[in-house]
Amino acid sequence: MDIKLITSLFDVEANAWNTLLNDRYPFMRHEFLLAMEENYCTGEHFGWLPRHIGAYIEGQLVGALANYEKDNSYGEFV
Repeated sequence: MDIKLITSLFDVEANAWNTLLNDRYPFMRHEFLLAMEENYCTGEHFGWLPRHIGAYIEGQLVGALANYEKDNSYGEFV
C-alpha cells in the first residue's frame, strides 16, 4: 500500500474519490471539494491548503482523507 499526499483534487479522478463514499453527504464529494479549489475558497490566498491523504494499492485509490492545513488566522474562528 502506498500513502500519498494529495495537494489538489485535480490530481484525483472524481469517480475514484466518490466511489469511496458510502452515503449521500454532499460536502465530501469530489465535485464539491474541487469546486472549492476552482473558485479559490481554498488555496494559498486564504490559507486553507489542501493536504488530502490517499491510500493506493497498485495505483488504485482505496482510501482517502479530506484534510486542509490552515496557515494563518484572518479573523476566522476555527
